[in-house]
Amino acid sequence: MNAFAFSSLLIFLFSIGLVFFLCIKGKKDKITTLWIFVCSIASIWGLGGYKFSTTISKEVAFFWWQIAYISVIFTPVTFYHFVYTFLKLNKKYYKYILLLVYVLGVIFLIFNFFIPSLFLGDLRLIFNQFWFLDWLKKKNILYLLFYISFYCLLWVC
Repeated sequence: MNAFAFSSLLIFLFSIGLVFFLCIKGKKDKITTLWIFVCSIASIWGLGGYKFSTTISKEVAFFWWQIAYISVIFTPVTFYHFVYTFLKLNKKYYKYILLLVYVLGVIFLIFNFFIPSLFLGDLRLIFNQFWFLDWLKKKNILYLLFYISFYCLLWVC
């Protein structure tokens, strides 16, 4: 097992453990529920990272990259939602921005699963250990748009 697989497995185990702990012992309020979603999303990344870094097959690795990218897409969305709810920031336009980022998340999720070659690109074997995304091979405009739209929008708001 390589270091990336080991760290991904730890992310999965601790995140899913926290989800179970909060479901059993946590308060039943909106903040706890949102944090459960954030931890669930992190556990998806951990599971996907473990699976794509331990497989030999390029096709299987690409599938697990798609699964892991569910987390990459929805981590900024759920964390944004959590922070604004936790801090009780009730700006007028908050609900509209929240709706916009969830809609963007769904759009990029559709790209992730239905047009993966334009979104994720291709894979290449690195360190002779695991398959990693090769963004430069296809010069993915959708991938660049994803990062610019999400992180700039959330950073500004």
